[in-house]
Amino acid sequence: MECFSIDDNKSARFSLRDLLIVLSLVILVFCVYFTGLGNLEFFRHTEADRVLIAWGMVESGNYVIPSILGAEIFTKPPLFYWLVAGAIMLLDSVQECVVRLPNVIFASLLVMVQYLTLRKVGFNYFFSAVGALFLASCGQFFLLTGTAEIDLVFVFFCSVSLYLMFFALNKPSLKILIFSYIFSALAFLTKGYPIIGLVGGITLAYWISSRIFKRESLKGKASNLEFLEVHPISFGKFVVWNLCGACVFLGLIGIWIYFVLNHEYGWNYLSEYVNGEFNKRIVSNGREESVFFYLPAALINTAPWSIFLVLGLGSFLLNKFSHFSRHKTVTNITTTQTQANQEAPVATLPDRNYFQSDICREFFIFNLVGLVMGIILLSIPAGKAERYFAPLLGVTSNLILFGVWQLFYRKPTLISNKKKIFSILAIIFILVLARGVMVYPIAKYRNQQWTVKPFISLMQRSLPAEAPIYFEMGTVERWVAYYLKRDGRKVFILTSQLVEERKNHDGDSYVIVSFNAWQKLSSKFNQNGIEYKEVASNVHQLSGKNSSRRAVVLIKLNNADLDQLPSKQYIEWI
Repeated sequence: MECFSIDDNKSARFSLRDLLIVLSLVILVFCVYFTGLGNLEFFRHTEADRVLIAWGMVESGNYVIPSILGAEIFTKPPLFYWLVAGAIMLLDSVQECVVRLPNVIFASLLVMVQYLTLRKVGFNYFFSAVGALFLASCGQFFLLTGTAEIDLVFVFFCSVSLYLMFFALNKPSLKILIFSYIFSALAFLTKGYPIIGLVGGITLAYWISSRIFKRESLKGKASNLEFLEVHPISFGKFVVWNLCGACVFLGLIGIWIYFVLNHEYGWNYLSEYVNGEFNKRIVSNGREESVFFYLPAALINTAPWSIFLVLGLGSFLLNKFSHFSRHKTVTNITTTQTQANQEAPVATLPDRNYFQSDICREFFIFNLVGLVMGIILLSIPAGKAERYFAPLLGVTSNLILFGVWQLFYRKPTLISNKKKIFSILAIIFILVLARGVMVYPIAKYRNQQWTVKPFISLMQRSLPAEAPIYFEMGTVERWVAYYLKRDGRKVFILTSQLVEERKNHDGDSYVIVSFNAWQKLSSKFNQNGIEYKEVASNVHQLSGKNSSRRAVVLIKLNNADLDQLPSKQYIEWI
């Protein structure tokens, strides 16, 4: 069998070999990424946020509006928190490996989806497996899978939605389009509004391109290639179908919104979400990254395989887009005798410069439009970060595979059966090696340099056993609160309401603030005659980048002194 072939309508269905390959890929990815999953302390303070929110859901039974340490947090929708809460309840643990487990599971499922999609558009077993492994072993995939962050789950739902939308427009099929919107709704419940711009923008741009260039199909040229009919749907059908999909999308997210609005803090939650996630992040965010930020990010995040993207697209452009000359594409279609162990019919080409099928060509265009349009949409907000590129990992990995095909498939002798096996083993070796490098040496070094556990132990020795701790969230890394809570301490976010409540209690209050905040706060305390004591600090242990966030001070305050202050004024000082 050639490295790339056209499957007819029957052989487009998945076979037993596909099932075995999928199981092998899923088991491989799960085992590689689960290995050493708990060795690395939390990578970012938002990891602690996710866990504390999910943990709070389990303890409070409130799965509608996320809260963190007793205070509502107006940020992402709750689906990812539900997944982490499920892992916590199932395994009865909040260890790092447990709360990161949902990402490992969804990473395995994403690789499965990648393989099945490539098979469906015509790639054979070998190329489909290689394409899936490209995704599973690129740089950003490593980072996201090993953390308790939202992005990897969002990537899964976003990728499935995009792939289903591609098939819906080219089949065409309203049923597949509805399923695409269902996964878009799940993506919205994971991370919110970004899915609307990404899937909506890419879909519209792809449909417009198909109408402008009106690419012909193989219909009438090869009746046995029924699955490969490709033709753009009309404007009216495109609008009506997407309106139906939008109704399904709004209906699904509307169920959650209904429960939110029936909650005590419902309207506040929605307004704060819009203000925090839309106005602040898109309109008024003060970051100053270049508008071209995501161009190098695309290459960095998909390294080391991005070299094939650059070389492959360069070779493609040098051929003056000859791939789109449909009269050159299929020159001979042969039908072989179908026997027990054979696959047929297949299309054969004398010149491997050209796409072999409409569906393959359209898939290339869809991924190219997806990457370009995705980068444009991501570049609009003022706030930019490399992890925001994650939803485009799938389409970029597909373009990398096209680059490999463009570079090597024209000379099939370069890819003998032995070299196929060697290529797969090499990719697996790189995947395992890179994972090992990240988990063990880096984890050991980073845990020594960034750990807050010695300071946690110091605080534990300095505090009365039942004393609650109030945590100033704005400038302190939240894994301090996570480890204290995991060790059995009562930890709360410091709010005006909590300060007011503490005024009615005898004894002392213990508050954790960042060193920078403490410098301002101590002067205010001195001016107002409030007694305080520095119980513990890790300032002398820290230096370098981000030390201002990790430098923490534990102070003790007498509740009687708090009566002198308005609660809001106290919070404003911090």
